[in-house]
Amino acid sequence: MNVYYRWVVLALSATLALAFPAQGADISLASKWKAGDETVFSYTSDSTRRDSVPAAQATKEQRTRQEMTIRRKVIETGPAGTTLELAFERIKVVITQGRMFMMFDSAKPPDPDRSNVLEDAIAPMIGTPLRVKLDAEDRVMEITGYPQSRTVDGAVRPLIVDDELVRNSLAGMYGLQKKPSSGKIGDRWTSEEELPGEKGTVLAIRHLRTLESADLEQAVINSKGTAEIRIVTPGTRPQQLMQSFDASTSHHWDHSKGVLKWMVLEQKIAMEGVVKQARSVHLSTVRITLASEGNTPPPAPTAPKDAAPGAGNPPPGSIAAPPR
Repeated sequence: MNVYYRWVVLALSATLALAFPAQGADISLASKWKAGDETVFSYTSDSTRRDSVPAAQATKEQRTRQEMTIRRKVIETGPAGTTLELAFERIKVVITQGRMFMMFDSAKPPDPDRSNVLEDAIAPMIGTPLRVKLDAEDRVMEITGYPQSRTVDGAVRPLIVDDELVRNSLAGMYGLQKKPSSGKIGDRWTSEEELPGEKGTVLAIRHLRTLESADLEQAVINSKGTAEIRIVTPGTRPQQLMQSFDASTSHHWDHSKGVLKWMVLEQKIAMEGVVKQARSVHLSTVRITLASEGNTPPPAPTAPKDAAPGAGNPPPGSIAAPPR
């Protein structure tokens, strides 16, 4: 081996050693909390719900887009857990259904000459921070500070922000809930969440997560989800049955700073029921992104309209996990 070639090999080996953790090395997936620290996150949700009765050739589709800017501040932290403050600085919602179009953007002044039901759901949240208490393993234990809902014509208007959004959709803000909090490339673990279902039921989702790749700054964690309908009120008989469920998530975690860079979740659920003795089909899809300031999630992959979530190009990784 000549001197020049040996120098190139040594330089390349040194570069790779600096760029990637040692084979088999532990990678921390824990959040790094410090009282007073603030981080701004951007959240988006694009969802579509399509309800149809094939026998009657009737179909109804609603599309909803949500955009939120959220400032997360660490109030206090210690061995027993962490208390966070979430301030919703901007919320924008757009809903379309047939010829109906509704939009409200908290960053713009409302039209005094037009009534907008979205304003009643959004405006109370702006400037009203929530308190989120986490336990020692960064699991949400308590959410407080919701503003009072508005009452219009005797009807209470629900807030756009609720426990399900704070606890589940924004879960990437709090960490990856891995026990132990460090791991090696190829490690797998599970996490669970429950979403509101029909009266007396919840949709229980189980995520199987894999630490796919890592470099000295970033770790990539991908997951696939399975789900079941659980009856929480004895005697409940679900009106709809789940026919299929598919979910995939990708977290890009800055393990050098202990904070989420960005995450993307894509989920698709098909349900069947009965409407006036005719079979009904209900298809819901959603794509959620969450990113800390300075990071941009990838755009939705190019895939057929009815393709399963996760179709298209997978997120890039530095060191691939071994197949299992």
